[in-house]
Amino acid sequence: MLDKTQAWQNAVDLAAAMAPELELLEKKRKGHWLFLLVMIPLTWLVSLPFLYVYVFARTGSLLISVTCCLTGAAVIAVFGYRAFDRDYRRKAKRVFVYKIADLLKMRYKPYGLFPVGQVYDHYIFPSYSRSTTEDGFTFKLEDRKVELQEIQLFRHDKEGGSSFSAVLPMQERGIMIRIETRQKQPFHTLVIPHHYEHHPDFFRGMRYHQRTPFGNPAFSDRYLVLAQEHTDAHDIFNPAFIETFLAFEKELGASTMCMSVKQGEVVFYARHARDMFEPGTMLRPANTETLRQIFEELGALTALIKILKLNPYVGL
Repeated sequence: MLDKTQAWQNAVDLAAAMAPELELLEKKRKGHWLFLLVMIPLTWLVSLPFLYVYVFARTGSLLISVTCCLTGAAVIAVFGYRAFDRDYRRKAKRVFVYKIADLLKMRYKPYGLFPVGQVYDHYIFPSYSRSTTEDGFTFKLEDRKVELQEIQLFRHDKEGGSSFSAVLPMQERGIMIRIETRQKQPFHTLVIPHHYEHHPDFFRGMRYHQRTPFGNPAFSDRYLVLAQEHTDAHDIFNPAFIETFLAFEKELGASTMCMSVKQGEVVFYARHARDMFEPGTMLRPANTETLRQIFEELGALTALIKILKLNPYVGL
C-alpha cells in the first residue's frame, strides 16, 4: 500500500542534508534534560527546608510534611518536563516539517487550516463543546484542492445534558481530510462506527438517511452506512473500496474511521490515540526513523486520496 522504501530514502536524504540542524536539536534536547535532572532537584533541595518547616508548623505531622514535599517535587518535575517537551517538539517541527512539506509539494500550517465546525454538517464525529486544530497540510491532487489536519475534540460536560457525556472520553483526536469534488452529489452518504448509533442526539438532522446493509461482516460488524439513496451507497462502498477502507484503518493505526460524501466535497476522519507528524520528542529525538514515520504517514493519507479518485462514484 505504501512505498516504504521511498519513504526511508527520503528520510535518509533529508537527515543527511540537515545534519547540522539535527545536531543543534540534539544539543537542545540534552540541555533540557540537564536542566531537568540537575537544576530542578537543586531548586527543590534549596526550598525543601522552608517547605518542610512551613507544612510541619501548620500540621504537626512528619508524614504529611514529607508527602507534601515529595508531591511538590513531582509536580515541578512534570510541569518542567511538559514545558521542555513542548518546546522541543515545536522547534523540531519548525526545522523539519516545513521542509518535508516542501519536498512533497505541500503547504504546511502549524495551527491547522480550517475550523472543525465548517464540516460539522457531515456528521462524521460526535457532538463536542470545543475543538482545536494543528498540523495542517494542503496540496493539489491534479486540480482538486486537498486539506488535511490534526484535530482534537472536547466533549460536553455532564452538566451540559449531552447524551455523550457518560460514554465518550473527555477528548479524542484524529486526522481530518477535506477534498473538493468535481461534481456535487445530490444525496448524502456517510459511514460511521457502530457505537455512534447508541447516542440518539447523533441522528438529529438526518431524517432522510436510511441504513444501508452490506454483506462484508468485517465491515458491517464495525461500521454503519447511512445514505439518502441506497444505490449511491453501494456504488461508493463497493467490495473493493470496503477492503481498501479497512486496510487503511490498519495502516494508519486508527481506532475507527468515518467518511462522508456530500454536495461538493468528501470529508474523512480517522480517530487515533497518538500525535502524528512528530519529528521528535524529549524521549524520542529527531532522527532518520522519526522522519521516515512522517513520510509514511503523509504517504498513507495521500494514497487513500488517490484510491478515492479511482472510484468514479465519489466524484473526484
